[in-house]
Amino acid sequence: MALTKWNGILYGGDYCPEQWDEETLHEDIRIMKEYGINAVTLNVHSWCVYQPEEGAYSFGVMDHIIHLLEENGINIVMATGTAALPNWLLKKYPDIMAQSIRGVRNRPARRVNYCPNNKEFKHRIQEICEVLAKHYKDQKNIVLWHLSNELEGHCYCDCCANEYRKWLKERYGSLEALNKAWNTMFWGHVYTDWEQINPPAYDNMVMENVNGAGIDLSAFPTESMEYKRFMTESFKKDFEIEKAAILKYIPDALVTNNFQFREYDYDELAKPLDIVSFDLYPEKNDSPHKAAFFLDMCRGLKKKQSPFLMMEMSPNQASWAMSCPVKRPNEVSSIAVSSLARGAESAMFFQIRRSRAGFEKFHGAMIEHSGRTDTRQGKELKKLGSNLKKMGDSFLGTEVLAEVAIIADWNYKWGIEVTSFPKKGTKYFDEVLYYYKWFHDQNIMTDVVRADSDLSKYKMVVAPMMYMLTEKQADNIKAYVKNGGCFITTYFSGITDYQDNVWLGGYPGLLKDMLGIWVEETDTLYENESNLIQICADGFSQKEYTCGVFCDLLRVEGATVFGKYGKDFYQGQPCITENRYGKGKAIYIATKPDEAFLGALFSKYVQETGVIKVLKTSAGVQAALRKNETEQYLFLINYSAEQQKVELGGKLRNILSNEEESIAMLIPGDYAIYRL
Repeated sequence: MALTKWNGILYGGDYCPEQWDEETLHEDIRIMKEYGINAVTLNVHSWCVYQPEEGAYSFGVMDHIIHLLEENGINIVMATGTAALPNWLLKKYPDIMAQSIRGVRNRPARRVNYCPNNKEFKHRIQEICEVLAKHYKDQKNIVLWHLSNELEGHCYCDCCANEYRKWLKERYGSLEALNKAWNTMFWGHVYTDWEQINPPAYDNMVMENVNGAGIDLSAFPTESMEYKRFMTESFKKDFEIEKAAILKYIPDALVTNNFQFREYDYDELAKPLDIVSFDLYPEKNDSPHKAAFFLDMCRGLKKKQSPFLMMEMSPNQASWAMSCPVKRPNEVSSIAVSSLARGAESAMFFQIRRSRAGFEKFHGAMIEHSGRTDTRQGKELKKLGSNLKKMGDSFLGTEVLAEVAIIADWNYKWGIEVTSFPKKGTKYFDEVLYYYKWFHDQNIMTDVVRADSDLSKYKMVVAPMMYMLTEKQADNIKAYVKNGGCFITTYFSGITDYQDNVWLGGYPGLLKDMLGIWVEETDTLYENESNLIQICADGFSQKEYTCGVFCDLLRVEGATVFGKYGKDFYQGQPCITENRYGKGKAIYIATKPDEAFLGALFSKYVQETGVIKVLKTSAGVQAALRKNETEQYLFLINYSAEQQKVELGGKLRNILSNEEESIAMLIPGDYAIYRL
């Protein structure tokens, strides 16, 4: 699906002209045209501008800005402004502000510091969105509506407590069902009245600094996770309120929110949105596969391979980092193009002009404090704008069609990180990224999905640490394998249901029969310890590999053993197995292997299943493919510190130079896009 409200890739960023005078506004527009900017996000924090006091609306300043942008051919992503509440509103209704898990009520000034369940807040966001939509319903250069802003934090106030109890009543129906699902007989905290249930708090649920390791865990992880689900639902309902208010006056409006992957279930948050947006801020030493993974996740949130928008990147420094290195030559462009390569249809930044004061005054901007455009950064932004214009709408509407899926779920993250996990401090997404990296480095396009997604279109499905599993999800995975799929999972998979109750009868619970094994014990090793995988099957380049961190002690019940442990009292016991199940295969990795083993294992099954690599390149060069029924577009990006030569396998049309090429020569940070 192409985004039809505009032609070409949206290029620009957050713009806060209300912070500047008229002369600066005109200078900004001049520079925007110089850079090739065709879109700005407006009104993210400007509620106080057009409603300076209760009942008084003043759109003169905003109208003037919007009309100037329209005259200069610049599109607008119109924010609702509801992330930054005006002081007059918070002074009159202080209960709108969120309350922390320590019981402290927030004060005015910060953004997204509201209680999502406060009735006055809900009324006010509906009102202001209706006013905005009614006022700007005929404004042609508003191409998209931006709900709120980057969500952060949870609220634990009495209002949320009351709504939480209502939500739980709808979810469970009775206290008997809730007590059973939550296993409240543990530590004898059975609920006999709904009013006894409260949100998590430091004095009732959080176990601080466990073992002196600086890690906070939950005494009742089921309840902590349930509250995260409730908060997700609360913010989702606010999105629905804002969207309905806009659609009341603009029935064909498209809405979005700029995600930062924090403590919500983003599959749920995405449901009211027409388009998912993402804010990408990779740090200097991040491997490219980390950003690629979350871009792949964005692409799958709307389930139908719909495009997403890159709503924010930094054109230089990120002021919130502990250290704020500048972007290296071509780095900004490579981040932008890598987003396009994985399904984005915009290259937007925070922000257009750097603020003079405040928390983000040292955050990068397209127009720096100097106001100059003849800088290293300015020249790169001009070149990027020129290249985006050359790209036009050529590949918009094309898809990233993957043959491999990685299963990932925010619920698994919560389950692993809030409970008293056998390896405390484990970061779920770090584990997933460890298994994703090989596919990224091999230029194999990968979708990020949930266990209940349609898996039938994938030749391989990899599910690292799939901690939680429902019966429906287990049936979905089994059907996939029975019908010929290749499924690979690891230690700590299929352990609990979504209420964090362990599936009894041996790990991995509902998947034991499919995998042909069960786990008798799990050993967790110290940082300086390791074990060995000794191979006892064909198809591997080495006979021995290093492993560690997690070591499941398996009992084989039908599976074929490919590898055994080489050390400790469980030397000789199986650690890598394959089980034939129906027409397919289910592989179990019982220990965390080194990268060499993963490469050998994944290579084996890629070859067996016929998974196709986009293009063979040297290390450090990313190749990605977007396509539709008639056209394909190859993206190449050089992340290495050296010039790279890439054989294209024939003559291809470079859509930036319009030349036919059989070899791509890429300097560090450079990129190329070819029509196949």
